[in-house]
Amino acid sequence: MNMRVLLAYYQIRLFDVHSLKEKRSIVKRLINKLRKKFNLAITESDFHDNKQLLEISIVTLSKDKDFLISFFETIEEEIETEGFTLYSSEFEIL
Repeated sequence: MNMRVLLAYYQIRLFDVHSLKEKRSIVKRLINKLRKKFNLAITESDFHDNKQLLEISIVTLSKDKDFLISFFETIEEEIETEGFTLYSSEFEIL
């Protein structure tokens, strides 16, 4: 069985952020928490100059497609548990 790749995007709406510096601090904290808790590659991938929106992208590998779908949902839940509001999310399995 071949390895499959999950590529996922999560768009997050930010409230009460007053500067890009404050946003960067929030993004860094979220990325570090997810990176420590899960086996994934993660980066901020869009809306770099927008204080109200954030997009992170993740990549992870597995042989099991069902695991990857569940993993996508787990990351959604974790983002919401951290107090963020998901604006949209999508994934593809390659």
